[in-house]
Amino acid sequence: MKTMIFPKVSDDGDIVYTFDSNVRATLMSNSLRASIREQFEKAWPVIFYLIRISFGAFLFISILTVFAAISIISSSSSDRDRGERRGDYYDSGPGFGMGFFRFDLFDFFFWSSFQNTYYGPAPPKNELNFLEAIFSFVFGDGDPNRGLEDKRWRAVAATIRANNGAVTAEQLAPLLDPPEEGIKNQSETNVDESYVIPALLRFQGRPEVTADGDIIYVFPEMSKSGLNVDMVRDTRGQYIEEDEWEFSKGTGTQKFFVVALAILNLTGVVTLGGLLGNPAALRGTSPGLIATMQGLFPLLTAYAATYFTIPVFRWMWQSSENVQIRFRNSVRKAAASVRFGLTTIGTRPRSECRS
Repeated sequence: MKTMIFPKVSDDGDIVYTFDSNVRATLMSNSLRASIREQFEKAWPVIFYLIRISFGAFLFISILTVFAAISIISSSSSDRDRGERRGDYYDSGPGFGMGFFRFDLFDFFFWSSFQNTYYGPAPPKNELNFLEAIFSFVFGDGDPNRGLEDKRWRAVAATIRANNGAVTAEQLAPLLDPPEEGIKNQSETNVDESYVIPALLRFQGRPEVTADGDIIYVFPEMSKSGLNVDMVRDTRGQYIEEDEWEFSKGTGTQKFFVVALAILNLTGVVTLGGLLGNPAALRGTSPGLIATMQGLFPLLTAYAATYFTIPVFRWMWQSSENVQIRFRNSVRKAAASVRFGLTTIGTRPRSECRS
């Protein structure tokens, strides 16, 4: 909803602005939306953390549900099998196994979360807990180059200001992305200057031809801006380096157990599907349990499949994207090595940047 403002000229020649009748309601509505948006932005990190934890916790819930249903259905189909299972199982909490070997999900979860208490030193503070590692394995950890664009444009602006608003493509090449097509090798970087277009659009620049026939890029607004000497000293001679996509920030041990549990869960879902589709195996089983599991089975199947389909497609996409990132980094590095020393501008701490 927009507030209409009507300018009028009074009898004394003054300009008077008249607002429409619903201005108060409009302002209150906008204020309420802004307040809700602000509160949501504050709460989103907590909400997203709970989403990640819940997704991981559901893996344990799925395994418990599936194998409990398998155990009940199997034991209901045969009195003899039921008697044998009673001899093999002992009641000490959710889990499954036989005799002296028993896999307990609660034991595993506590080992993953509190291994520093019983099994060695505490993990680093930035290490994911096991439930977070499950979400990370399936969906990843987000863009590794968050914030890089802001650093890029600050560096471009500083370079333009340092040259009084007029630069060549070669001066900006270490900071911009090379074109995705048209570059066969790095030697052609100085020929194809289309990569300068984003900087021209962002800073309202234009190309000009000098008396010697060279192309320079002029940014009138940037030449009028005040020169930040410290920024220029910090960004000249540097190049943008993107970080490659990482499949998961979970540890090797965490990834191993995520895969093991995912296979266990999928095996259980397949087994349960076979039992639900076999009328003979369902004899003696409560109709209520059968109806419940048949209703849950599509959800359990979809959840089990996500642990294999999403990571596979994500790995394929990330592998392709990392090839492009390595290419862009190599082109920018080559451009920087021609004109300057090699200092990176990236998302990692400066001490970790490759030189």
